[in-house]
Amino acid sequence: MKIQDTSNQRKYLILDQLYALQRLGIKPGLERTLSLLQSGGNPHVKYPSVHVAGTNGKGAVCCAVASVLSEAGYRAGLYTSPHILDFNERIRINGEKIPDDDIVRLADYFMPHSEQIGATFFEITTAMAFKYFAESDVDIAILETGMGGRFDSTNVAAPLVSVITPVSIDHTEYLGSKLDEIANEKAGIIKPCVDVVLAQNPDVVSGIIRQRADKSDSKILLPDDFVRIENIRYNSDFTTEADIIFSGEKIANALYPLSGRHQVQNLQTALTALQSIRGQFEFSNDNIRSGIANIKKNTGYSSRTELIRSGPPVILDVGHNPAAIQSAIDTLAIHGHGKVKWRIVFGAMNDKNVGAILHLLQPICSELIAARPNTQRAMATGRIAELAGLAGIINILETDNAGSAITLAFDKSVPTLIIGSFYMAEQAYGFVNQSCR
Repeated sequence: MKIQDTSNQRKYLILDQLYALQRLGIKPGLERTLSLLQSGGNPHVKYPSVHVAGTNGKGAVCCAVASVLSEAGYRAGLYTSPHILDFNERIRINGEKIPDDDIVRLADYFMPHSEQIGATFFEITTAMAFKYFAESDVDIAILETGMGGRFDSTNVAAPLVSVITPVSIDHTEYLGSKLDEIANEKAGIIKPCVDVVLAQNPDVVSGIIRQRADKSDSKILLPDDFVRIENIRYNSDFTTEADIIFSGEKIANALYPLSGRHQVQNLQTALTALQSIRGQFEFSNDNIRSGIANIKKNTGYSSRTELIRSGPPVILDVGHNPAAIQSAIDTLAIHGHGKVKWRIVFGAMNDKNVGAILHLLQPICSELIAARPNTQRAMATGRIAELAGLAGIINILETDNAGSAITLAFDKSVPTLIIGSFYMAEQAYGFVNQSCR
């Protein structure tokens, strides 16, 4: 049934219908995605793509690739998830979010068929992205897997290059509880005779990726063999500067507005992916320089150990598994904040290893504000407080919701770290935007 109302109202009614499908959870298999795409004229085969899987760093790699190609003059589609403030963030072309009217139109287009086949939220969203990119005549699409790899809806694409970022334990209820099981799922994006860029990973992960690549006659590309990043300066404002050696030439004093050693590794991975497709897509070193400098403007990338207020600092990070939390802690230290004790506003989903996360945060925590993000999947604050006590955190407050926790944090003139979930970032940005009006 079509919704007759203003564009904005129609959008949110449509999104309510889509979000309601999240209760269906995640269903293995690509048949529903392929059925949706067939009903839409198979848009996913009408342009080349770069496909990125992994546990951490997928978004940064996708955004760096898309930003450089945008600076080189290409129409670069970018599909990432989840969003922070607005669904439109998931689907972009050269940084421009999909318009509301197109969300409504494409959802209206796919929803009748999706109801017949029982498609999930992510399957419909992926079909919408693929069709929007085809209609918009993109030159290339950069695709981030939603969670796994083998059965991820994006895995219907035929990429020019596949990328595996660092793999660690996460989403155990869907991907398995052991690193080798998770690595096997991520390796499912590898296609016959298509290069595989493999970021630095534990030996068990690298071994599985290499075996799968060998069976597929796919060449493994290691970032250390193609890109060197030297003379790295980690600035106190959480930006980074460095010299980049790419294709034998130096890009001196390149500004990278992201923070941490892991982001330098993500940049190295992205540039290696770009090297792999350079025969089909040309770009210059100036495009690399401007592409990484403008990554936030060109893609909307945010919320990874990001300074959202200074004096005293308020840091926002969407890390939600132990590996990402450790990267955030290391990043605080190398950017000159290693001796700071933080008031930590923390909320997380029930399926996360919150005990391990809080053990990691304990040494830098002066006070923990336990919050419950606005979603049914969120962990109760009482359970967070219990796990925090077991982790050795002494000063613990509980709040009714993430919004009140963040309001409390901004009212205090002490260094504050907001971390644990994309939902926490949504609340934080909402508060900042409201405060700036």
